[in-house]
Amino acid sequence: VGSRRLGMSLAWVDDAQSQLQVTNATARALRLNNVHFGVAGYSSSLTRYSALQVKADQMVTIAAGASNEGIYQDNSYMFGFLPSWRSRKSDLYRSIVQMAIRADALWDSSNSPDSRPCGRMG
Repeated sequence: VGSRRLGMSLAWVDDAQSQLQVTNATARALRLNNVHFGVAGYSSSLTRYSALQVKADQMVTIAAGASNEGIYQDNSYMFGFLPSWRSRKSDLYRSIVQMAIRADALWDSSNSPDSRPCGRMG
């Protein structure tokens, strides 16, 4: 972020891949682990439920495997990759870095480097 490199830790919460558990598991993961953003590693069917909780908690979340555009509509906290990252050759984190680099490249070069949307990543 900016010119600094920051560590990232992962908090895993099991939802048994169940529609009955995914919303509660998402709430537990976001609220109890002092997170700054979430990663929903589901396909579109389970991410649809996770997206409801993300919106309620107002927590930015990456929907890594969802390819249904309806999940992102009317939810400014959920974003993802179309096509889903599973159809790409690179892994999720490499995709995030590449998208951040592209976003920064589009940023007005007259602005300070520290004000770029994604900062310096890599």
